[in-house]
Amino acid sequence: MFRKILSSLPVCLCKTLKFNIGLDHNKFLVVQKFDKRIGNSTFLNITKFAQPRNKSKNLKDTLNLSKIEEILRQEETNIELLKECIQFEIHEQETKPFFQEQHSKKAEQLQNTLDSETKDLVSLLNNCGCVLANLGHYQFALDFHKRTLKLKENIYSEEEYHPEIAISLSNIASVYYHLGEYHKAQEYCNKAITMQEQIYQIGSFDLAYSLNLMGIILLAEKNYKKGFKFQRRSLEINEILIKGMSPVLANTLSNLGFSYFQYQQYKDAYLYFERSIKMKERLLIKEEKELALTHYGAGVCLREMGQVKSGISHLNTAYKMFNGAFKEEGKYIQMSLLELGNTYAKLQDYQNALAQYKLALQEEYEDYDQNILFSIHKEAALSSYNIQKYQDTLQHSQEAKKIQLSEQALDQTVASKYDQVINLTLLALSQERQQKLQECSSTVKELIKQQEKLEIKQSNALQLDNLNFENSNDIRQILSNHLLDLLSSQQVAIEKSKIVL
Repeated sequence: MFRKILSSLPVCLCKTLKFNIGLDHNKFLVVQKFDKRIGNSTFLNITKFAQPRNKSKNLKDTLNLSKIEEILRQEETNIELLKECIQFEIHEQETKPFFQEQHSKKAEQLQNTLDSETKDLVSLLNNCGCVLANLGHYQFALDFHKRTLKLKENIYSEEEYHPEIAISLSNIASVYYHLGEYHKAQEYCNKAITMQEQIYQIGSFDLAYSLNLMGIILLAEKNYKKGFKFQRRSLEINEILIKGMSPVLANTLSNLGFSYFQYQQYKDAYLYFERSIKMKERLLIKEEKELALTHYGAGVCLREMGQVKSGISHLNTAYKMFNGAFKEEGKYIQMSLLELGNTYAKLQDYQNALAQYKLALQEEYEDYDQNILFSIHKEAALSSYNIQKYQDTLQHSQEAKKIQLSEQALDQTVASKYDQVINLTLLALSQERQQKLQECSSTVKELIKQQEKLEIKQSNALQLDNLNFENSNDIRQILSNHLLDLLSSQQVAIEKSKIVL
C-alpha cells in the first residue's frame, strides 16, 4: 500500500501523512547546533508516514533550554522572547496573527540592539526557526532564519565565505522546500553548496547535508537523474568523513534507499537497505526504529522485485521490532501488518493475508492514519471476497466506505483513486451475495458517480448503467468483470506512473 500511495506523488508530498513525502530536515538542524559531532545522516529522509514528527515530547531536551537561558540571563527581553517561543512549541498552539506580529516585533527589536559579537543569541534564533519549521510553521520559521542570516552576515562581514552563513542558507532552502517554493529553495541551497565547497576541500557534514537537500529539491522538481546524483555525492562525502562502519553511515545508506524507494526504484533502494542492515548487524545494533523501518523498506522492495518470501522475512522482522521495543508506534505496526498482508495476498495466500489485516485492526492506536485504515479494510474486503467470505467482505468494505465519506479526504494518488472505486465494487458484490439488491442498486449508482468524479474510465462502466436488478446473476457477472477490470487497470496505471531514470 505504501507503494500505491507514493506511486503518483511528487516528493513534497505527501503531506500526510499527509502522505507527503516532505522530508524532515529541520529535525537534524535543531540537534546540530548542540552537537557538532552528529552528521546530517542522523535522521531518516523519508515521509512523515514513515517518520512522524516528534513534537512537544522532546522539545525541551532538544533545545537545551537551561543552557540558552544561562547565556541570555542578563537580557530580560531575550529571555521573554525565548519563553514565548518555548510555550508556543510545547503547547503547539495555532499561530495567531496577533501573536506572530508581536513575536516579529520582538525579534526585530533584538536585531536592532544586538551586539555584533553576540553569537549565542544568533544560535538561539536559528534554533527557534528550526523548531518552528519542525512543527510545520514554515512561514514563521522563515522569518527567524532570514533574520539569523542577516545577523550572521553582519558578524562575518569581513569574510567572503563562512560556514555559519552557509548553514543559514541551507536552513532557508529547507523551509522554502517545505513551502513548495522549489525555485527559491534551489537558489539558496546552491549558494550554500558553492560556499561550502570553497570552505571545505575534502567536504564536511554540512556540505553533505546541503547536497542531500539539493537532491531532494531536484527530485521534487522531477529532475530525477540530477537529484539522485546529488544524494549519492552526499553519501560519498559521509563515507570519506566517517571512515568505516558507524550507525550514522548506516542511516545515511538507509536514507538514500528511501529516496529511491519513494520513486519506485526498488532494485537500487534494496541495495542501500541491504548495506545499511548488514552494517548495523556488524555493529550489533538490534533494536532501533530506523533499523525496523529499513527492514520494512527492504521487505516491500523484495516483494516488488518478485522475491516474495524474502520480503515476508524482512516485513516480519519489522513488525516484531515495532510491536516490541516500539509498541507505542501504532501507525508503524499497522503499516507493517498491512504490507505483510499484501505480500501474502501476492502469493494468493488469502487466509494468511486476512489474518494480518485483522491483527492490524485488533487495537485502536492514537497515532492512526485514515489512509492506512482505509487500505487495511479495503484489502481485507478483497481477501475475504477471494475466499468467499462475503459477510466479512461486506463488513470491511462498509468500514472502508465510512472512512471514504469522513471529513478528512483520502489521498488522491492514481492507486488511491482506484482503491476507492474497487472498494465500492466489493461492497456492491457483497450486498448482492447477501441478497440486499436495493442496497446494491444504491451502491452501484454511487460507484458510477465516484468513477466519473475520479475520472476513471472502465470498459465495463457502460454495462453498470444498464444493470437489471431483478436478475441477480446479471449483477454478479457484470460487477465481477468490473472488479477484475479495475484491478488490472490499476496495475497498468501504477506502472505508467513510475519514473524512468
